[in-house]
Amino acid sequence: MAAYGQDAILGLIYFGHRGNLIVVGCEQVNPSLLSRAINQSHNVWRIAMGPNAVVAGLAAMESKPALVDREQMYYLMRPGDPAGECLHPGVRLAEKKDLRKLFDAALDLNSSDLNVADWRVNKSWLRESIKRRIRAGKTMVIGCPGEVECKVDVGSVGQAGVMLEGVYTKPQARGRGLAASLVATVSADMLVDHALVALHVDSDNLPARKAYESAGMRVAGSCRLFLRD
Repeated sequence: MAAYGQDAILGLIYFGHRGNLIVVGCEQVNPSLLSRAINQSHNVWRIAMGPNAVVAGLAAMESKPALVDREQMYYLMRPGDPAGECLHPGVRLAEKKDLRKLFDAALDLNSSDLNVADWRVNKSWLRESIKRRIRAGKTMVIGCPGEVECKVDVGSVGQAGVMLEGVYTKPQARGRGLAASLVATVSADMLVDHALVALHVDSDNLPARKAYESAGMRVAGSCRLFLRD
């Protein structure tokens, strides 16, 4: 949907079916007007991403503390950018044998990155979503079947490029450069047919940011992430 002011469009707003709110503010937008328009739309959302000032306006209207309220850094990679020394011959598509490890990884990511406790997660939905990704060939891993050490999911794919998400390395395998290798290898493959590959990460997650930079990615911008309790 679009939010209009008296003379011009205020911004573009996408309310996803999983409660994801994406806000794109136009130049010279009044952040308070746009955040107020979103609030008054009465559309349901749980997690919001967008320009810092707009999301701050949404946060100010909340009566409860957020689970997450932070800056996210966007990273991108174009053809020729993947670090050749990081490419890994063992990257493969996830398969059914990997389901349990991928499920555990998703729970750990929810807890460690988004402060969502296990008991709050719809585990049946989560398991089915992982199965769908496996069937669609949208999860790539490093590790033997049933023993995933590192994984990444392909999120949205469109004319603008590919968005990666859910990068995770199991604790026992960290410090070996697996995330950099996986991101570089998957990105190199995706860039054969797409103009760019991107992802976003907590600005304070320095180990992850270092891994993405080692893979050949560079900072392209930032946004604010807000997750309702």
